[in-house]
Amino acid sequence: MYWTFSFSEAEGDCLASIDTAKVFIDDILVFSPGTGSHVNHLKEVFQRLRESKLMLRGSKCCLTKSSLCNLGCVFSVRRMRPDSSKIEAVQNWLIPIDVFRVRKFLALGSYYGKFIAGFSDTASPLYSLLEKIFSAFGMKTVKTHMSH
Repeated sequence: MYWTFSFSEAEGDCLASIDTAKVFIDDILVFSPGTGSHVNHLKEVFQRLRESKLMLRGSKCCLTKSSLCNLGCVFSVRRMRPDSSKIEAVQNWLIPIDVFRVRKFLALGSYYGKFIAGFSDTASPLYSLLEKIFSAFGMKTVKTHMSH
């Protein structure tokens, strides 16, 4: 895990000034409006990686795609949107019956919150409930119960 974080940090540092390249953990996504500009953006990214002595794994490279699914989102030239299977998972989520499941639901919901209008207002009562539970029982007690 430490290695991935360090590699991700190195990738992020060497590509930070390239607006069309985004680093997600150990993936690099390059966005371009057209094929011609995409080739130029890729050349710039490859040059920066070469200068930083970072290498790509050929088996993980996907070039000139019109859209790409990564980290639960679909990226395209026009926009980033949530993967429909993830939205379906949130919509079909069973009612959380314990602290662990409430936290799991909130984590998933928070990740997709940028796509859900008013998510913070909707989730606010669940966050308040967790705060009450943590303050009533103490963090140590809750952690003990969650680990069983």
